[in-house]
This record gives sequence, structure tokens and C-alpha cells, in this order.
Amino acid sequence: MKSKSLFETPKDVTDYSSAASFRHLSILIAEHDKTGNEFLSDILKRAGYEVANAFDGEAALNDLERRHYNLVLVNEDLPIIDGIDVFKICQFIYVSRRQIPFIALTNNLSKEFEHRCEQAGIHAYLQVPVNPEMLVELVGRFAKPTEKGPFGTAASKRGNAICSIADQSRSGPINLETLDALEALGGKELVDLLGDEFCGEGSNILSGISTGLNSDDLSALKTQLSALRAMASNIGAEGIENICFSLGQIPASVLREQMNLYFPALRFELQRVATFFARNKSGEGARPWVHH
Repeated sequence: MKSKSLFETPKDVTDYSSAASFRHLSILIAEHDKTGNEFLSDILKRAGYEVANAFDGEAALNDLERRHYNLVLVNEDLPIIDGIDVFKICQFIYVSRRQIPFIALTNNLSKEFEHRCEQAGIHAYLQVPVNPEMLVELVGRFAKPTEKGPFGTAASKRGNAICSIADQSRSGPINLETLDALEALGGKELVDLLGDEFCGEGSNILSGISTGLNSDDLSALKTQLSALRAMASNIGAEGIENICFSLGQIPASVLREQMNLYFPALRFELQRVATFFARNKSGEGARPWVHH
């Protein structure tokens, strides 16, 4: 029997524009399969939406940093950063984007996938191959012509300590005033040295935190968060500092659960810091972010 493509275009796909409630809304399609991305784009363009495309999780996050979308379609199996982690990171790193509805796509609908979506706060999910009419109906239900909207059922129940992480985050990974003070103290060489040391030790601490999530010693986990926070403060990595501080305020009884949810955001923020210092050290695109 001939295998069917996950995104085989139905013969009856014509014009779905009459099914769309809003026009000129922007949808980001984060789908690594080129044929699938084209298929989804075609359906939504026919429905009257503006469409942008990303083919891995990192590219999706970069697009979300640069531009506001009214809805994001994201495949669970995106390379580099998976689709659900893209949603989690978006809630922490890009404050103005945290209310954008996400619809997750999966090739294998399972209880585990449903649990991950529910736990993260994903708004809805679909199995591929998608039904075009169902896709347009679901997108029309969640995509609204405003940045204000539902934050997600699970996310709304996380409590003030967790939500404050996004409120305290910054668009840039480094406070440039702190960087200027360090440079005035010891020159660019000192900044480069401290940047290398922070990124190396920070990576080691994250490895320890990852291991600690599977142990019963939550006091060690809090100690590691405290150490990372202090290091981040010294170097001006405010996003990491604020995440560590907020997680440190969470009661031990729910700390492991919350760390499992938001560890990807901490890891992604460290990656942004490492990229900043690498570019600053090489002089190529030095200081590409501006702190406000």
C-alpha cells in the first residue's frame, strides 16, 4: 500500500476565506517539514491570513523577538528547540509576546503529548495530517486582532512567583550599564574573561540543576539557583538573575515541577548570553542588543 504523506493536499482545498473571522492577521508557522509548511501556508493564505514561516525552534524564537504575531502554529518535533519548549521560552523571554495563542502540531497524538500541552498551557493542538476546515476553524477561534488574550489555562494557575519571571525579564541578555562599568574597571579583556568564565560555569551549574531535578535533594537545587543568580548579577545577565530569583521563591513542594516546566527558558537565556559575549569578544556585531 502506498504510504500517504503527512501533509497530502486534499483535492477539495479551494478558498476558505469565508470561514475566517478576521482579516490581515499574522500567523507564524513553525514546521520543519517543507511540504507541510507549504501546505499549512496555502490553507491559511486562502483563508485571508498573512503567513510567515520558520523551520526550526531557534528561527521561530528569533521571529517572535522581531515581530508580533496573532497566533503561532508550532510542530512538537521542531529541530534545535522543540515546539513546546518554544512556547515555554516565549512566555519568559519575550514579555510582550506571552499572550500569543499557540496551536501545537504532532505526528503522533498520545497521552504524553496531551499532558505536555496541558502542563505547559498550550491553547490547542492538532494531529497531522490536518483537516483544512478544522485548521481554519481553530485558528479563527484563537487568532484575535489584539495582543491581549487568554494566557492559557494551565499557565493562569501558576501563581505570582512564576508569572513574575516574565514580568522581570529584559529583551536583551545583558545590562550594558553593568558591562560598561566592568570595562571601565579592567578594559575589554576583563569583560571577555568574565564572560567566558560566566558562560562556562553557568553551563556547569545548569548541568547540575538538570541532574538535581531527578534527585530528592531540593536544597542543593536552591543552592545552585542562588549561585547562578549571584554570578548573573555580577556580569549583568538580568534575565538569568530574575529567573533564578523567582524560582528561588517557590515553595519546595512545587519547585521540581516548576523547574521541569521552565528549565528550557533558563537554558535558552544562557545561550543568548553566550552568543552576546562571543560576538562582543570577536568584535563582529558587538553589543547587538540595547538595554532599555
